[in-house]
Amino acid sequence: MHVNAIHAHGCSAAAGGVAVVPAWLNHLAHDLRGPLSPLANALALLRSGRLDASQQAETCSLAQQQLDALSQLLDDTADLLAAKPRSSAPVEIGSLFDMVKVRISRRLYAGNAALEITPPPVPLEVHGDMCGLVRLLVGLLLRSSAIAGVGCRLQLQIQIPDAASGSIPDPAWHERAASAQAAQAAPVPSVSALPVEAGPRIVIGVHGDAPQIAEHLAAFAATLTASSQIHVADAALARIVAAHGLLLRAAPDEGGGSLVLEWPRD
Repeated sequence: MHVNAIHAHGCSAAAGGVAVVPAWLNHLAHDLRGPLSPLANALALLRSGRLDASQQAETCSLAQQQLDALSQLLDDTADLLAAKPRSSAPVEIGSLFDMVKVRISRRLYAGNAALEITPPPVPLEVHGDMCGLVRLLVGLLLRSSAIAGVGCRLQLQIQIPDAASGSIPDPAWHERAASAQAAQAAPVPSVSALPVEAGPRIVIGVHGDAPQIAEHLAAFAATLTASSQIHVADAALARIVAAHGLLLRAAPDEGGGSLVLEWPRD
């Protein structure tokens, strides 16, 4: 059962006096308890006065990691409950990428992961909910980092498929757009004004030393497009994907793989 159906079924059953608890809710309760024990232990150690300066710093670092994990779980829960129906609001890609960078930089730095963001050379828009898309990209990047391992390299960019085929990325698009802007020609149309065959796609490139990166990315993408998700983090991301009518797939790449997020053709 899809998470939206689970939520609707749970509400109707509750109205009838029947207690229905989705599977992901049980997992959420368990996961929320996970960081509490290490945090309690860290607090007890700091209060004991037995730690020297370096031990205090290490304990604080471990406590911060658990606090970040707890914060992420709460964010995932908020995302799951707050996902909106498909929005027609314009979202500028450069601003979207900037917000993603602010949200994720510290967490990637802690995992020694490098993120390269390639914004479009001219203003370019898609339609959707800005907050939801930021949360979605942050979640995809964090999962990609976990799959690729410590020291991985991530890339975030947008591609415009070739208008003739609708499937092959046009490598000259960025150059043409930049030239048009430099020549002060007619403005490059937003995504919403492009031909329907030229739907945009956001690509997350993932490279690292972990084995079978492409296979793990494919399994992750399949989880998000399945009819149900067990863990709240996956359910939250899946609901945002569904709310925007997006298509998510994985693709192999030399030394890793990629996640491809596509806006459907109108």
